[in-house]
Amino acid sequence: MGSQLDLLTPEIVSLHDYWRSKADADRPPARRDIDPLELAPALLPHIGLIDVIRDGGALRFRYRLIGTAMVALFGEDFTGTFADESKTGAYGAYLHDLYSQAALGPAAVASVARFGFRGSNRRVDRSFLRMERLILPLRVDEDVGMLLFSSVVMPATLEDGRGAPAFRQASLIGFDETRRGVAPVAREAGRVA
Repeated sequence: MGSQLDLLTPEIVSLHDYWRSKADADRPPARRDIDPLELAPALLPHIGLIDVIRDGGALRFRYRLIGTAMVALFGEDFTGTFADESKTGAYGAYLHDLYSQAALGPAAVASVARFGFRGSNRRVDRSFLRMERLILPLRVDEDVGMLLFSSVVMPATLEDGRGAPAFRQASLIGFDETRRGVAPVAREAGRVA
């Protein structure tokens, strides 16, 4: 895939490959070129769409669609909300930067974030999770007016090279916290070709 990051999930890789197959040589694909029926069914719960709203020189991002896997993970559906209203603090600034890179590049942007949860439910050690995210610009008319993204969460493992505890499988981790329980502890971002 040509990524500067070590992306592990086949869902992320397949979405990038699909997006590249729809892109022109020098510009991203149009929204109308993307057909959900052409995507792998296993990928659909991890897909989202973000409207890019240009307000003078500022960019705002509104969640048009949030995949069911992300809703289940965070216990909240952010569809219809602005990213700067639903994601605040350092994590909100991090997401705004990623979305802006994708929209203004325009370029595919991949990120790997490792984050922890605070909360009262201690049945499962959830101190570190790894989220792989791919953000892909889509043209609406001639400008980038939408972002297609996928976020896949998995347990952070010792193989991450960060010393995080390993989990048996991500599906064992249940979440009852809302967005205020998410605290990024490490992050890195890179562009993919």
